[in-house]
Amino acid sequence: MNKSRAIPEPRFTSGEINVNELDKKTAFFIYLIEHYAAFKGMTANQVLAQWDKESVSDKIYDMYERYHSEDLQNAFDDIDKLRA
Repeated sequence: MNKSRAIPEPRFTSGEINVNELDKKTAFFIYLIEHYAAFKGMTANQVLAQWDKESVSDKIYDMYERYHSEDLQNAFDDIDKLRA
C-alpha cells in the first residue's frame, strides 16, 4: 500500500538545467535523480554512484514511459524494490 509522504524539492547545485537542450527521457532521468536524492537526504551524485554500483541506472533510465506518467512516490517505491 502506498503511504503518502511529502517529497522535498531538490536543491540544484550546478545551476539551472535547460530542458530544451536535452531529450525528454534524459531530462526526466535527471529530474528523477534529483528528487530521489532529496527524498533520501542524499546528493544526486551519491544516488547515481549508488545506482551505478548496483547496476540499476540503465534499467531506471529505461523505465521513462512508466515513471514519468505516475506518481513520483510510486517510482521511488519501484526503485527501492529494484535496489533490494
